[in-house]
Amino acid sequence: MAFKVGDLVQIIDEDEEGVILEIHNHNKVVVELHGFPFEYMLSQLIRVGEDHSVIHKTHEKNFDHILNDPNHSSLNEVQQHIPIKPFDKLSKNGYPEIDLHIYELVDKPKDLSNAEMVQIQIFRLEQFVQNCMEQFVNEFVIIHGVGEGVLKLEVRKVLDSHGNMEYDDANYREYGSGATQVKIRGLFKG
Repeated sequence: MAFKVGDLVQIIDEDEEGVILEIHNHNKVVVELHGFPFEYMLSQLIRVGEDHSVIHKTHEKNFDHILNDPNHSSLNEVQQHIPIKPFDKLSKNGYPEIDLHIYELVDKPKDLSNAEMVQIQIFRLEQFVQNCMEQFVNEFVIIHGVGEGVLKLEVRKVLDSHGNMEYDDANYREYGSGATQVKIRGLFKG
């Protein structure tokens, strides 16, 4: 079941609902919020009914496709709709850290499927890594938790995909076994 013009939708990371005005392609839509049009990615939307119950969750399940699609909106455009504070938390050693626990990233995690939660977590990680590189931050910590190890595995796939990241388990005393310490090789302020 695909989204269509006129659908009532909820924005995943905002406590807002709106109506789809336009569908630009299979990934971008224009949603009316408070009388104003805003562009979103389908992966940011959940279709809801008049009673605000979830009808349809996003069909985007392959997050790698979104991140690698050259036609996908740029990171800067997406960040306008999903604001982040990349360096608001620091480790005891002064390294920026990001907490990928879903309740730290969205207001209503109970409305999301496990696949959608992982999509959001990996997307936030990509934003954070990009921001670190732009700010010449060459060491940081990713808090992914322990759980069943799914998120930790996905985090490490993202790091491996960059090709210039060294990582290992973060300090056990500070994080237990639920975090990864990362160093970016070859990143110098110029």
